[in-house]
Formats: sequence, structure tokens, C-alpha cells
Amino acid sequence: MKILLSKTGYWRKEQFRVRTDLVEFNNKIVVQKIPLGIESKRILSDMEKTYIEFKNRMSKNVFLSKPIKTNSQSFSFEFNKGPMLEKMIEDALIKRDFAQSASLYFNGCKIVSSLPSYKNKVKNEKNFIKFFNIEKKYYDLELDFINPALTELTADHIIYNNGKYFIIDYEVFFDFPIPREFVLFRYQFHLLNTLQQVIGAISSQLFTLNTYLRDLYIPSIWDFKYKIDRSKKELFLDLEKRKQEHLNWEKIDFDRFRNYKEGVVDIRSFPRFTKSQAEAKFGSMAFELENRVKEVKKYKTALNKIQSAKFYRLWQSYCRFRDNFFSIIKAK
Repeated sequence: MKILLSKTGYWRKEQFRVRTDLVEFNNKIVVQKIPLGIESKRILSDMEKTYIEFKNRMSKNVFLSKPIKTNSQSFSFEFNKGPMLEKMIEDALIKRDFAQSASLYFNGCKIVSSLPSYKNKVKNEKNFIKFFNIEKKYYDLELDFINPALTELTADHIIYNNGKYFIIDYEVFFDFPIPREFVLFRYQFHLLNTLQQVIGAISSQLFTLNTYLRDLYIPSIWDFKYKIDRSKKELFLDLEKRKQEHLNWEKIDFDRFRNYKEGVVDIRSFPRFTKSQAEAKFGSMAFELENRVKEVKKYKTALNKIQSAKFYRLWQSYCRFRDNFFSIIKAK
């Protein structure tokens, strides 16, 4: 057995931490999740149950990655080749193929919105109310609930291959139903956060943006389907804050996304630089970018075997560099 790549979720609290390995065994590549905490053992042991619960209830072209081996020490499932949906959407944006970006975005929304569910009023979901400390003003709200609570259905956890979509992370952290629309909110919220700099950089009169939350914008071409109304976004921000506090040690200010004005954004609010200005301000970064190119070449052999290895070491390296670059732009 040979470990090709390894990633540990140190952002989680100790009891929830998991190490994810890409392992080559008998000329076959598999994904292996190893629990590093008490709670993560319980969560991984339930993944096969989640697979059985959902495998025959998903849309016809949507699948959960198939489990291979499960025991108290690890959970292994098939490795799915192909690009992440998040990366496909980003590539379409960079190529200015806005119609394709919208189509891919809607595909993800459809996957989430097709999860099997049942309708119920919030006030009847006692465990949900207790854990998330739901305010009484939401008690009479009727929502579609899903169980098991598949919260991790984000665009970076969906792989596309040959007309099929594969969900590669179906850990379940809660033993009670959650609103399906909250999962849709998480899909939209985290995708927009990840791609916000790209979206802002290419905005124009032909590619306008609408306000999704405060300082978070969505392409107008994406914003006419699968819309979540303002009052529900307020609720789902509360749920996301509670979820992150429960699982992760890092504190995130979710209140900064509140108090926003809906409508089309003035594109003049985004920074613009000429080529000469960019070179003058950021030319020193060319050396770092060159090092990243060398790093890509160094791992060329591994990438030939593992087409989506960017999801791990190389993709993280690129994202760190990109985020540093755009943070400087924003500061200027």
C-alpha cells in the first residue's frame, strides 16, 4: 500500500478531525478516511449507512462515491476521477463563458434540491430547535427536511465524470433532520465565497452582479433560479454560525454578512488596474508564481495518475497564492 497524498482537517476541533489519504493498492487508487477523534469515529462509522439510505434515492445521474471497506479504524471508498464542479464553474467564468457557468451552477443547485425530503413546520423538529437554538419567530415556517443531514454537499465535494456527478463527502454531523434549503444555502454561500474575487474581477455591463449578502455578490445570470428569500438567509446564517462553532476551532464573523441592500451592484465598486499598474504593484509576485509552476512540474507524474490531485496539495498552494494576491488588490 502506498500513500500518494494526505490531508488532515486541522481546522476542526480535535474530536472531529479526520485524515484523508489517497492510497494506491494493487494498482487501484482509493480514498481512505481515518478518524483522529472520538466523534469522528462515530461519524465515519455512519457513512456506510448514509450511502445505503441515499444510493437509490438520488437523481439518475447523481451518485455517492461507493464504499469499499469500513471498520472502526477507517472508511474507504472509490476514487472518482474528474474535475470538481467548483473548478468547472471557475474555469467557465475565466473563459467568459457565462452561460456555461450558469448551467453548471444550476446543476449543483438541482442536485441539492433533488435530495429526498419531507415537509414539516420548524416547531415540530424539537432536536433541530434545541441544537440550533431556533428563535420562535421561525416556528411556523414550513420547510423541506432531509434525514440523514447531508450538510457537506458543496461544489468542491461534487466530481463530474462522463455525464455523472459523484458526491465525495457525505459525512453526517447531526443525528436529526435539517432543512434541505439550508444545504442549498451552504452550496451557494461557500461557492460564492470561494469564487468572489474571480466574479468581481470579470464583472461588467454584460456580466452584472446582484447582492447575495452584505459584501457577497452573485452573477445576475445565476440569480433567477433557486433563489432563497431574505428571511431564510438570516435563519441559515444563524445555522451556519452554530454549525461552524460546533465543529471548528476558528471563529468566523457571520454577522458581517447581514444588513445588505438587494439589487444590482455598481461595477465601479470593484478595483480595476491597467497591465502596467499591475506589473508595478505586483511584479515581485512573478517569482513566487514561477516557483508554483516548478512545483506543478515536480508533481507531474502524480497528476498523470490522479487527475483531481489539485484538490489536495497543489490546489491548496494555488489558492493561498491567489488569495494573497487579491487581498493586496483589495487593500490598495
